[in-house]
Amino acid sequence: MKPGFNHTLRDLYKGTLNMARRILGLLPVIPALFLLASVSGQTLFALEVPFFAAFHSDNHAGYHPDRDIRKLDWDERYLLSFGIDDLRWRDFGFGLELTSRPSFIRQQVLIDSLAITWARDSFALAGMTKPQGIGRDYFFQQRFVFDPEYNSYQYAHTRFNGLEFTYLRQETKFQAGVGGNVHNLAMAHLAASGSAKQLRWGLRLDGNARDTHWTTPSFMPTLSVSYLGDDFTLRTDTAYKQVLPQADKPSHQEIFHASEASYVRTGWPKVLLGFQYLERDHAPRHSLGLEAALIFRASQFSLSPAYHYKVVDTIQIHKFDLLSEWNPLPQIRLGAYASHEIPDTHKTLFTLGLQSSLRLGP
Repeated sequence: MKPGFNHTLRDLYKGTLNMARRILGLLPVIPALFLLASVSGQTLFALEVPFFAAFHSDNHAGYHPDRDIRKLDWDERYLLSFGIDDLRWRDFGFGLELTSRPSFIRQQVLIDSLAITWARDSFALAGMTKPQGIGRDYFFQQRFVFDPEYNSYQYAHTRFNGLEFTYLRQETKFQAGVGGNVHNLAMAHLAASGSAKQLRWGLRLDGNARDTHWTTPSFMPTLSVSYLGDDFTLRTDTAYKQVLPQADKPSHQEIFHASEASYVRTGWPKVLLGFQYLERDHAPRHSLGLEAALIFRASQFSLSPAYHYKVVDTIQIHKFDLLSEWNPLPQIRLGAYASHEIPDTHKTLFTLGLQSSLRLGP
C-alpha cells in the first residue's frame, strides 16, 4: 500500500476519533439544553416540563481579635442547582436535580438525584440515585447558607443507588428498597409513613453491608414524628445505629436525636427552639446543641436574633447572631447578618455577611 494512502487513512482515523470525542463532550450539555428549551415554552412529547433552578450564595468577612496574625479573613459559598421537579407521562414519572461543585474558575455540574418511576394504581417502582440521611430542612439548619448542613442531612449522610418499591394504602405509605454504593456496598431499607389530622409519623429500618465509618455491617432504626398545629409545631428525628461485631472487631452503638419546636401568635414574634444530640464511639464522641431564636416580621422584612450553645466532646461554644432578611416573594430571600462566636478556648470570632436564595419554578 502506498505511503500517501496510509497517511490519508491515519488522517481519516484521527479526524473520526476527534469528532467522536467532541460528540461525547457534548453529552453533559444535552440535559441543560433540554431544560432550557422547556423554559422557553417548548414541549417535549406534548408534555409541559416542570423545570426549576435555584441559586444560593454567601459572602462573609471574619475578624479574629485574639490572633497574632491574619486577624481578618474572607469566605464565600455558592450553591447552584437545576433540573426537573416531577415530569409525568402516562404511568411513568421522571425527576432530576443537577448541582454544582465549585472549583477555582468553573462550576462542575454533578447529578444530585435522579429517579425514573413506574406507577400503577397503589403500586410504584422506581430506579434512583439520591442522597439520604437523618434530619434535613430544620429551621436552624437552613438559617445560613454557609452552614455545612444547609440543604443536607445532620446524621448518617450517604447515597442510595438502587430500586425502591412503594405501596399506598389510604393515608399510609410502605416502602422497600435495595441497592448500594461503592462505600457501603449492599444497602436495603424498609419504611412506613403516614398522617392523621395534624400528626405525621415515619418508621424506617436501614441496613448496610459496611458501615459508613466502621468496616462491618450495621443496621439503623429511625423514628420521625411531626405535629403541625395552627400556633404550635413540633418535629423530631431519632435514630439508633447498631454496628455488628465481626471476627476481632467489636460492636458499636450510636444514638442521634434532633428536635425543633415553634410557637407563634398574631402580633407576637415567632419563637423557635432546637435541640440536637449525638453519641458514638469515634470523634466527635459526644455532641450537644441547644438553639433559640425569635422572628419579628413586618410586611416583607424580618429581624431574627438567635442564641446557639454547642458542646463537642470537651469544647463549649456560645454564639449570638442577628439576621435581617427581605422576602419580596416566597422564592426570593436576601439577608444580612452579624454573629459573635465565643468558644471556651477564648478565640473570639466576629462575622459580618450577606446571603441570598433565589428559586425559579416549583
